[in-house]
Amino acid sequence: MSAIARVRGGGRYISNILAERLAGVLSGQGAPGLPHDTLSPQEYRVMLLIAEGKAASDIAESMNLSAKTVGTYRARILEKTGLGNTAEIARYCMKQGLVGSG
Repeated sequence: MSAIARVRGGGRYISNILAERLAGVLSGQGAPGLPHDTLSPQEYRVMLLIAEGKAASDIAESMNLSAKTVGTYRARILEKTGLGNTAEIARYCMKQGLVGSG
């Protein structure tokens, strides 16, 4: 069942990565670090650039990547952190002090 169908039907959706992190906490493996600690260095850099309001094409050019690769990194960032969209990435980064507030 897709995440959208599950939520639309009144249920809840938890990504596989979040489910594994929760299982780790419940099994006594200790609390996980911050969500961005799970990101690769490239994903982290893309997250910061997204939070700064950079367009995917600009990020791709500055990192010598294709726009499609930037999109893949963005999808991984959302999956690994549990954030829902670009605005949430920006808010999260500001709240954590990873980027300036403007």
